[in-house]
Amino acid sequence: MDSGLAALLGAAVGSAATLGAAIVNGFAQARSQQAQQSRQHRRDAYARYLSALHDRDLAMDALP
Repeated sequence: MDSGLAALLGAAVGSAATLGAAIVNGFAQARSQQAQQSRQHRRDAYARYLSALHDRDLAMDALP
């Protein structure tokens, strides 16, 4: 096998591996971002719940 063909084959294998790694990394990043958004949604809902409880307590304290 001459060196030109070996270099071309090596470049093709390297490019395919880089492309595969980029695709896998993209999927992992999307999954991580979705999990982060889900956690943020739960935090926001819990904060709204605590705020409503606080408002209720203030209203109960204002009653005679």
